[in-house]
Amino acid sequence: MLTRRTLLYVQLAAAILMSGCQALPSTPEEALNRLPDYVATPIGYRPETATIASTVDAAGGMVIVYRWLTADTAAGACRLAAAYVTPDALGWRPQSTLSLTEPLDARCEAQTFIAGSLTGSEASALTAVFGASARGVAVRLTWPDGQIQVVPLTNGVFVQARPEVFETCGLELLDEFGNVIEEESLT
Repeated sequence: MLTRRTLLYVQLAAAILMSGCQALPSTPEEALNRLPDYVATPIGYRPETATIASTVDAAGGMVIVYRWLTADTAAGACRLAAAYVTPDALGWRPQSTLSLTEPLDARCEAQTFIAGSLTGSEASALTAVFGASARGVAVRLTWPDGQIQVVPLTNGVFVQARPEVFETCGLELLDEFGNVIEEESLT
């Protein structure tokens, strides 16, 4: 039987332990705003400026492609990035993020075809390919295992992911007739 004093000690210990615990974000969007709390982010990253451009469910989590404004306007004020977040019993946990080095224009739109790839974390096998273009209607991805996927550009942005780790991926920007406008290879 627990005495009142023992119960008080248990409650006190629980309160001390809980005060040191930080709650995980409750939504994928909140996880995006709290990236710096969990993973390394680019220099100048301002989470309050992040806006979601596209998402895709992958490998038990979500890949979020987002635009963000940097404090360093000399390097280009707007950037495109992707983050991989996974749910657990406590909320959404940011696993990884990657910001492209090519800046977007003043309207946060790509003037050229830009792309990058994001991998999961030690706990999650994932390769996400994302990017943007002001031209074209879709991107044809050729994965190293030969699988080909055509991904539409939505508001100038695309994202696709597979629950495997790949080192390379071929990309072709397509016009409305399926003609190749531009090619890119991610390594």
